[in-house]
Amino acid sequence: MDFKEWLKCEKKYTDRSASDILSRIKRVRKILNIKTVEENSEKILEEHDKFKDLSCSVKSQLRKALRLYRNFKGELKEND
Repeated sequence: MDFKEWLKCEKKYTDRSASDILSRIKRVRKILNIKTVEENSEKILEEHDKFKDLSCSVKSQLRKALRLYRNFKGELKEND
């Protein structure tokens, strides 16, 4: 199961909301110039100048997207 499907099935997000969360993950990857989100990505993001310039609501949305992605990855590891 991919991240978007997991959001819809396990977390009961709508297709639109799941797509928004995916977009936020892509935005984090672009800010940090990385291909894959890692465990420490949120900490690195907090220290990045581009992140500091964002509004509080956008920062919160990006943090939540990272937490959800981390939960998804954690469940994948548990099921292996």
